Amino acid sequence: MAESIYYEAAGNRFAIVRSHDAVAAVLESPEMVELELDGVLVCTEPEGRADVRMEVVNRDGSPAQACGNGLRCIARYAFGKKLVARAMTIETASGVRRARLIGESRVRTSMGMPRIEALEEEVDGHRLAIVDLGNPHCVLFVNDVESSPVEEIGRRLESHARFPGRTNVEFVCAEEDGLAMRVWERGVGETAACGTGAAAAAVVALEKGLADSPVRVRLPGGVLTVSWDGRGELELEGPVARLDRRPAR
Repeated sequence: MAESIYYEAAGNRFAIVRSHDAVAAVLESPEMVELELDGVLVCTEPEGRADVRMEVVNRDGSPAQACGNGLRCIARYAFGKKLVARAMTIETASGVRRARLIGESRVRTSMGMPRIEALEEEVDGHRLAIVDLGNPHCVLFVNDVESSPVEEIGRRLESHARFPGRTNVEFVCAEEDGLAMRVWERGVGETAACGTGAAAAAVVALEKGLADSPVRVRLPGGVLTVSWDGRGELELEGPVARLDRRPAR
């Protein structure tokens, strides 16, 4: 099997490979289970005007159009391989994104312009906000994220007829210093974090007047910071680290 390098960003874990041909072998490898990987990132030559290209494959083999935590992993990987400078552009299925390394363990990336489809829509008995960040999200505000039935509701909403391409589902509550969140990712299940999900939750909270930018989003895998002025591109900042051995979750 071609070389895989493993990175973690706020609890999301990925294998990074340089060839599409390597993806199937990684998905079937023991490391997918042993390292509890959320998917595979493919770092290749860009098709257009960017420094590198990122493609995302979920744990179930389905493609993902966007991945905020994956962007930070690709940025750190590409810098470590001397493919890019500390400031770079990354081509993705949802557009070109900017990234900048902050020290050795943090990365700030652009995430494009969020598109709010609805701030209040009833789906399957739940009042949801629906946001597109290159991939689809529905944001559900709850009283307590820790006790929320994330798997039950997330699995049902992911495949609901309202979302023919399936959707990610964020369970969010406002805290004194930001937001707390758990997430059900399409094609993966509940994960420790989701960068685009944190961005979607922050956008909804800002629009509803529940938070101020920058928004601190606390997830089981770590804390992400979302900045948005309501007009331009949204930005996401958070940690990233290489995995050299199996860590304890």
